[in-house]
Amino acid sequence: MNATSQALVKDNAIIFSLVVLALLLDVTGIMKSILPRAIYGLPSFSAAGYFLGISLICRFVIAHRAIHLAVAWSLIVILYFGWFILIAALTEASFYRPSLLVWLCIFASFRILRFRNESNIEIDYLTENVAKSAKEKISIFKCEQNFAKTIQRPLVRLNGWQRIGIIVSGIWALVVISNLIADYSQTFSDATSGSCPTFGDSSVVWYDSLTKSDLSIFQDSSILACDDAIERASNLRAAAISGDIAPQKRIEYFEVFVVVSAPLLLLWFGSYLLFWICKHLFFKIYQWIEAGFKR
Repeated sequence: MNATSQALVKDNAIIFSLVVLALLLDVTGIMKSILPRAIYGLPSFSAAGYFLGISLICRFVIAHRAIHLAVAWSLIVILYFGWFILIAALTEASFYRPSLLVWLCIFASFRILRFRNESNIEIDYLTENVAKSAKEKISIFKCEQNFAKTIQRPLVRLNGWQRIGIIVSGIWALVVISNLIADYSQTFSDATSGSCPTFGDSSVVWYDSLTKSDLSIFQDSSILACDDAIERASNLRAAAISGDIAPQKRIEYFEVFVVVSAPLLLLWFGSYLLFWICKHLFFKIYQWIEAGFKR
């Protein structure tokens, strides 16, 4: 184990110990008796490799330094939603509740992304033989300056527009997640009620546990008049009361990920594209026109 690995383990000994402890409790089945509502087994064990592995690659292979706080949070959010999508794709489960091990791995991943090891590097340039010569001292001083510049590279600082973009992105994600929580907290009766119900047009999908088919008032049309929507919703509510259907709900995590990320990708890509066009095209045209008046 090299100095960097030792410093990483030393600085995060508590969280890594908790991850190992949670993993052992999952393997032995003790955690399942403590928190029975969570999902264990492979969906829990593989979280350690997923979160810790990707964060280690981002920190030590791609970035080679501590990742900016805003970037680290963005990566954690992406990894979080990506994990739910991966679980949904591999297990085809309609319900998933993360275990304690998953949450500890998420926190450990954040600590890895933010880890800086400059303070753990020990180096001694001055020896007895070098100190005898003034010329050698000057050379050592310059070497120390260059080394200090190398290990004390500042993190990439965000400008005002980028910070505004991060705030807007966070607000958008909070709005989507808040709506998701509100939809998921509704009962079947609440979901099928209203003056113009939109039951079935949400990331929270209701399905019949008897037939495993999705329930929606938009079975044959994506657009309905309010009167038709009320009638179809009332029929579903009546069928649930009579026992003909047994409504259950699940979250379409991939759809949530698309709803959150697609507008943000368009926002960021469009902003940078507009900036590049203004900088490299419009400004060049302006300079070309201005040069013509100076002749």
